[in-house]
Amino acid sequence: MGCPPNEGAQLGRDMGRDGIGGPSRSGRPQRRSLPSTVNSEPQQMTVELEVFGALVPADKRRQVLHIDCGTTVQQVADRLGLNPDDIGLITIQGVQSELDDVMPPGSRLCIFPPMSGG
Repeated sequence: MGCPPNEGAQLGRDMGRDGIGGPSRSGRPQRRSLPSTVNSEPQQMTVELEVFGALVPADKRRQVLHIDCGTTVQQVADRLGLNPDDIGLITIQGVQSELDDVMPPGSRLCIFPPMSGG
């Protein structure tokens, strides 16, 4: 499943008499109506998850998750019961990421514990 494009980016743009833009006959800007997806259930997407080290039990280290569009890494970590202080490195599609990054549809999330050594 995929997430819809950011339809909210067009909200609030002035629309005129001809539907192209500008003020209405009263001189006040008109607003577009909200897209139909706003009032519906959140759309879901699938992501692959791999957790390394002893952060989760062995049987939970590789999972396919069904999450709402717009879900952050922090929300995935919360769902897994992970303490942010126990997370050392996060990658999305192999790119180092942060807890507040939003998960793209179909992506692969890897979570690593803090690393040490020499």
